[in-house]
Amino acid sequence: MPTGRVWIARSGTTPIGLISAIFEGRRGWIWYFGVAPSFRKGELGPGLLKLAEDYLSALSAPKVLLMVRHSNQALINHYAKHGYCVDDVTVMGKWLHKIET
Repeated sequence: MPTGRVWIARSGTTPIGLISAIFEGRRGWIWYFGVAPSFRKGELGPGLLKLAEDYLSALSAPKVLLMVRHSNQALINHYAKHGYCVDDVTVMGKWLHKIET
């Protein structure tokens, strides 16, 4: 049975960061992860990432995965500094409902 948590960082009552971690029994996943632009240069992002990694490690997840668009090389480089590497996989999707934009 999958299990997960969501953490929200706040400055007063204002949300400034969020991360969610899910363990589906075989792998850990970082799903939603964001930090307000004015807080991105500090330790909030790395702190949230470590919090999620520690949570997944405590659940015995052997590996943590996250998805980044191929076009976002800056973010790929950022995660590489935290020990992440590009895996040789393809993510495939199928729309079940048309979404109006």
